[in-house]
Amino acid sequence: MKETLTIYKKDHDYGNVSCLVSLFIFTCIIMMIVAYFLPEPPVLKIFLYLTPGLFVLFMIIKAAEFYTNKKEKVKVLSITQEGLHYYQHTTPLRWDEISEIEIIDKKLSVTVKGKPAADFSLNLGQTTNEYKVDELAKLLGSYFSGKIYVYEKAESCGC
Repeated sequence: MKETLTIYKKDHDYGNVSCLVSLFIFTCIIMMIVAYFLPEPPVLKIFLYLTPGLFVLFMIIKAAEFYTNKKEKVKVLSITQEGLHYYQHTTPLRWDEISEIEIIDKKLSVTVKGKPAADFSLNLGQTTNEYKVDELAKLLGSYFSGKIYVYEKAESCGC
């Protein structure tokens, strides 16, 4: 029996929290520099004590928001022996309806014969897909008889 794969939408992005922590540290450093040069430190001490307190309160609110907004996993794509089911479209696509599959820089694009409205693109970076691009292409190739185009840019060294 061939493998079935279901890809889900990513649940949460933690980049937001790291940005807030960086902003908090930057604010504290600026406030310490200002406190050093200000002749009236009592007013500034209030802000120095108030800022971490507000930050902790904000992080508690963010944590509560994260745990109360836990949603069911949202299915985005299923790959089965019968075909592909992109869940934004109502009907699954059979393998013989598909004319071309491309995976370019972690973006899956599927072209359907005679039905341009059924074409779709899916950014694999915004999903829970744990397959590497070549592994996913191999899985798709085990079902799809046509050509699968795979292209990935080489990682930049920053030079």
